[in-house]
Amino acid sequence: MKIKPAPEASDVMWENVLRKNPLVQLTRKLISFTVILILCAAAVGVMVYAKDAASNAAPAVSCATVTPSDLNPNPNLHCAAIWDLNGEDAYNVPTSQGTC
Repeated sequence: MKIKPAPEASDVMWENVLRKNPLVQLTRKLISFTVILILCAAAVGVMVYAKDAASNAAPAVSCATVTPSDLNPNPNLHCAAIWDLNGEDAYNVPTSQGTC
């Protein structure tokens, strides 16, 4: 493998690099801004759609027999697949947060 130094900068066509026309510069900036704005709006749209789809999705756990709990018959529902309310005991079960 042979390595040689890069050519001098005199080979650069400075007319293509330095855009002296302000209208061309403004047009390129507006196009860039528009593309960036569209990409940001699309990213926000994807996040909103994903969050909406996740909130409206069916639960991952199937509770065929959902009944009101005997321990707390208010609006809480008992589903043994999520949390077995009858099997939990704050004094005897280590998964509970009881400190007795």
